[in-house]
Amino acid sequence: MIVTVGLTIGFGKSDNLAASLRLPVRRTMFDDSVLLIHRMREIWRWRSPAGGRCRLFLIVDAAFFSAML
Repeated sequence: MIVTVGLTIGFGKSDNLAASLRLPVRRTMFDDSVLLIHRMREIWRWRSPAGGRCRLFLIVDAAFFSAML
């Protein structure tokens, strides 16, 4: 609780705190897409159109992540 209050006071507004967390959350989504594609191809041996859809999510996540940089 002390750390949370300290962060809120340090950032001044909750909007500033939320803005600082957007990049790590987007990076996590990008990493999840990469790991899902890997799991589908290497572990589950799926070679279906689902992989193409996951690549579409990966492209969208990469675009958002690069825009936030």
